[in-house]
Amino acid sequence: MTGVTASAPAAADLLTTTASISAGHPIDKDSHIMTTTIETSSLDKALRALKLSGMLATTGARLAQASAGELGHIEFLQVLCEDEISRRETMSMTRRLRKARFEEQATLEGFGFTASPKLPAAQIRDLAALRWLHAGESVILYGPVGVGKSHVAQALGHLAIRHGADVRFLKTSRALAHLAGGHADHTWHKRLGELARPAVLILDDFAMRELTPAQADDLYDYADSAIMPTWPSWLGA
Repeated sequence: MTGVTASAPAAADLLTTTASISAGHPIDKDSHIMTTTIETSSLDKALRALKLSGMLATTGARLAQASAGELGHIEFLQVLCEDEISRRETMSMTRRLRKARFEEQATLEGFGFTASPKLPAAQIRDLAALRWLHAGESVILYGPVGVGKSHVAQALGHLAIRHGADVRFLKTSRALAHLAGGHADHTWHKRLGELARPAVLILDDFAMRELTPAQADDLYDYADSAIMPTWPSWLGA
């Protein structure tokens, strides 16, 4: 199937506002109407060149507000800047969520604490304050299979992303296999750096099975590096 998109007419670059000049009297057939047309094509072109698509998307609406007297000169500029900031923050969070590679878009707001009354809800909510992230500390979530450890870990990762952090989610077995491959092709330090790059590394199914001596060494080396101030916090679930 082929999609065809029609381009908007040139008139879309024009903002037209209409105001009555009937001296406060009700508008009738004898009233004089003043129409002001604002040419925005040059402004749109400049905003595209500066990659300010957040401003571009809302220029028409903001100009209409300004023409209606709802925005002064400074307020007009301020709300346009806020529109651009909002767009960039949204795009940045979308990119970080994609790079995190979560199995599910879990949030603590959507977690059913009432369905699992034995879970330490107070401790989990304390973790949601992200003091461990700011302190560069690590967290291990442990308990029986199926209680929601992976959900909570991903929800904490999602929360960290909303606060501007880069996060990566991996099964522990896959992370260890990735490091093991580095021994074979002499890229171990590079691969370790890849795991260390995000502010938070979530290792799911942590300690589910006994590690080989080589895996234990790799994990130890990562953990030893992770205590440095410039290395990430990590979550084991």
